[in-house]
Amino acid sequence: MMTSNKLNNRSDTTPWPAPSISHPQTNTTTGPATILLGTGIPNASIEVRNLDETQLLANGEVDMNGRWALNFSVLLSAGTHLIKARQIFDGTPSLWTDERRFQVEPELGRDVPVINQPQEGGVSDESKFEGIALHNRGIVDIFNLNTFLWIANAPVGSDGHWATTASSPLPAGKHQITAIYRVDGKASDWARIRTFSIR
Repeated sequence: MMTSNKLNNRSDTTPWPAPSISHPQTNTTTGPATILLGTGIPNASIEVRNLDETQLLANGEVDMNGRWALNFSVLLSAGTHLIKARQIFDGTPSLWTDERRFQVEPELGRDVPVINQPQEGGVSDESKFEGIALHNRGIVDIFNLNTFLWIANAPVGSDGHWATTASSPLPAGKHQITAIYRVDGKASDWARIRTFSIR
């Protein structure tokens, strides 16, 4: 992430540095609806494309702390994928990241938990989370993508339902969360990112 001094000292003819991609990691295997994580210039726009730049796979913004978290806009097909990302700040695009190569295995998407609450784009007074898991056992872990930290877990009930609250109340403002499901000694891929606000 660039500091304010580096931003102020940049020449108008110098491209911004590329953002970083922290997930998916190089040469790892994910499910077809995995998430994208990384860092960049605060408040820059991020776009993720295939290697020949013919398909926009995800886009969004870097938060004020220099972190970004995105869902892929499509389900990824099985096999090898090559992606890259860039950021656009003050109307000027950055360099592209190096290619990121990873594998997609559809089976890894079967156990991904579903987050039903909070709703996408919703506003809440409380840090409550609930949803559905594939089996009637196991644990769902919730992660706050504003901080990249674990914030809660919930046992899955006999009906596959899970519900929990954050271990510490979330501050007012916009939040992004995701989840994984642990069952029978295995962990799922990441759930689709849920964006909401706390009053």
